[in-house]
Amino acid sequence: MRCKKEIMGLAALMVVLFHFYIPFGTSAFETYIYRSTFIGVDLFFFVSSYSIASRDRNQKFQAKEFILNRLEYIYAPFVILSFIATVYHNWSVSRFVNIILGVEFYERGGGAFLWYFIGIMVFYLLVPLILLLKRETKLLGFPILIALWIVLSLILQFGFNYTKAFILINRLPIFFIGLYYDELILANLNKLKKNHICIIEIVTFVVGTILVYKYATTVRVIKPFMDMYYVIAIPLILATVMVVNSLVTLLKDKYESSFLKFIGGITLELYGLQMIFGYDIEMKLLKIVPLKQLAFLGTVVVLIFMAFVFNRLFGIAHKLIEKER
Repeated sequence: MRCKKEIMGLAALMVVLFHFYIPFGTSAFETYIYRSTFIGVDLFFFVSSYSIASRDRNQKFQAKEFILNRLEYIYAPFVILSFIATVYHNWSVSRFVNIILGVEFYERGGGAFLWYFIGIMVFYLLVPLILLLKRETKLLGFPILIALWIVLSLILQFGFNYTKAFILINRLPIFFIGLYYDELILANLNKLKKNHICIIEIVTFVVGTILVYKYATTVRVIKPFMDMYYVIAIPLILATVMVVNSLVTLLKDKYESSFLKFIGGITLELYGLQMIFGYDIEMKLLKIVPLKQLAFLGTVVVLIFMAFVFNRLFGIAHKLIEKER
């Protein structure tokens, strides 16, 4: 799959759209468009796990090296961003500690500050065990992982009456699909003719759109498990991945998706900074621009610029750390 950066860029833009989009009206179509952008987070999880599986195939996976790398490139920026938010919003030191230790996520779930960082780090800590299962059981590992997800969900919801973390728990299936995407989906697609692939993509996209419209935007399904609509969105997520991959492949010699690749390189910074400054930026712009949608566009532009600057600063920090090693 040659479109990882493009998918990351699209996912980042979806998340910004989900949080800050100001609708023109109340039409069902427009409402669906911006409410369905919650799948941006799922696309992040998919690309993360797919990249891990690709790396494991191409070189021997080193668990210690992988975890240390994720601590440096994911957890360390999370701590820095949490500190900036604490200073900016005048939060207490105890809240800062609870955020970076994951206590706030345990207590508030999706309402926790930058819950995504904690969530993806939890997944990363499980990766060595998951990859071991995958090597030992081959394709059988996928239904085993799905069965474990179901058991975990049953225990948490009906055994402990704990549902706060289902915003993360119900992202496990798409994370597992990303790990097995080449074996389960791409290998079979590659055997088909292009027109057949196109039909599959269209059908999957239509089915996914209908499911998300009916069960994840108009009404958000919470049965049999809390926040079940994240799982219902999987067909649309996969359709998005397949369509973007086909478009990137088709246009590779005619069009370079530089913008999406650029956004794909600053996704974590963009996600973090929007949750710190985004709402204040949009509120201030709403007071000075004649059209409220311009406030949304201005917010996106400002956040992208800030994310770019922070990305460069983090890059310099990583280079200094490398020199010290």
